[in-house]
Amino acid sequence: MAFRQALNMATNKKAIRSVVYKGYAAIADSFVSPALEFWYNPELPKWEYNIRAAREHLAKAGFEWDREGRLLYPAGKAETLK
Repeated sequence: MAFRQALNMATNKKAIRSVVYKGYAAIADSFVSPALEFWYNPELPKWEYNIRAAREHLAKAGFEWDREGRLLYPAGKAETLK
């Protein structure tokens, strides 16, 4: 769960909307867009774009980085994440 939350924080949704969709898109906080009002849950947590917070979130969950900057699974948990 921490990985998905951090990925959400590390994704610049406003830039994607602006560049890819030329501003004609609704930013979704989940895989269900706010445009789909019946299924959308407005009470879901909102994750703002913040790379530093995403890295801190991963670090708190036990993730680490190698010398090349690649993300490593938390020690001893690789099998449970597959």
